[in-house]
Amino acid sequence: MPLRGADLVGALESVRALVAAVGGRAMVGAGTVLRVEQVAEVAATGAQLIVSPNMDPAVIAATKAAGLLSLPGVFTPTEAFQVWADLIFRATASCCTH
Repeated sequence: MPLRGADLVGALESVRALVAAVGGRAMVGAGTVLRVEQVAEVAATGAQLIVSPNMDPAVIAATKAAGLLSLPGVFTPTEAFQVWADLIFRATASCCTH
């Protein structure tokens, strides 16, 4: 569930509802997580993972400290080597232009 947009509370409630609906049968998380505070809000829903479009060490550390899987995006090999995450995805220049 992406956290971008104006309705953060609604997105968090959707995550909470998904967690309740699937129980332990699937992993549920939130994406477009950009701030440490959002990690705590997502963790409070019972979600298991955080997806971030960037490699923010503070968000990754908060995610790991909360016991959640961290899935940040990286753009360069340097970012890939710096990240302390469970899995990374490679961002491309074309994904970021509209």
